[in-house]
Amino acid sequence: MSFRSILLICVNYNSYNELYKYIISVAEAISNSGLKFKFDILIPDNSDVKKRITCPDYSDITIKQIFNETNEGYLGGVISALEKTKLSPKDYEFFIISNVDLILSKSFFKDLFNLRIDSKTGWISPSIISEKENRDRNPKIITRPSKRKMKVIALMYLIPIFHFLYSRFVYPRKSRASSKHSNRKIYAGHGSFMIFTNSFTKKNVDLDYQSFLFGEEIFFAELIRASGLETIHLPELLVYDTDHVSTSKLKRSVYYKMNYQSIKYIIKRFF
Repeated sequence: MSFRSILLICVNYNSYNELYKYIISVAEAISNSGLKFKFDILIPDNSDVKKRITCPDYSDITIKQIFNETNEGYLGGVISALEKTKLSPKDYEFFIISNVDLILSKSFFKDLFNLRIDSKTGWISPSIISEKENRDRNPKIITRPSKRKMKVIALMYLIPIFHFLYSRFVYPRKSRASSKHSNRKIYAGHGSFMIFTNSFTKKNVDLDYQSFLFGEEIFFAELIRASGLETIHLPELLVYDTDHVSTSKLKRSVYYKMNYQSIKYIIKRFF
């Protein structure tokens, strides 16, 4: 039996209970797949108080927890983990970046490897079912935003009352419209669980993202676009979001400031 290969990097920040449950769900999905794996899990740990996670021994999984002296952010933690371990995403069939407050469906990897994915696909966006919102968080962005729209988004974070009004009155309608989207080709998936194919990773070795948090979806969408590849939403792949994400613990002023800085950086770099 041939081995399938996946590199999963899940970034932890003060979420050890969620991390443990997530790893268990990953292991169950692997066991239920009926496949043999080279499955490497890297856990960049940005937590304030570090704990060594103890999981059962899995024959198909190698788990490496990487304690960072300082909080390196989401994608910063991913990049640091790759540098410290010398692992390269291009050496795997799939490269997954995720949060830890998630649970995979028991058939997740069986379903993933049963898919027929062509060489033009760079990013696979699964269904991410929000416990809080009771809906699929994907597709995150269906079509590429204009520079004008990006500036409006930046303004919302610069002046928080605009973001409040958007969240209260516009976002719920947008969510309903996204749930009815039938075309599988999209611009960007939700950043809490992103699957990249080897078609993407062999073209994008350097993931240089100069922002601490937020905006990663548009960053990857633009790398996909520059690589001549596509992002597809595959709702048959199920991930459950328990909504205990660590960013919810940020002060609102810090949340708005970080989002504003990220959008400004993305506009400057890509728009």
